[in-house]
Amino acid sequence: MRFVVLAVVAAVAVIVWRSRHGQEVWHQAG
Repeated sequence: MRFVVLAVVAAVAVIVWRSRHGQEVWHQAG
């Protein structure tokens, strides 16, 4: 179960990182 938790945490971290440093990409997608 720990592996699943780590995977979720990593996914959330990537989403947050992109949302902070990749706002231009989000604007293009939206």
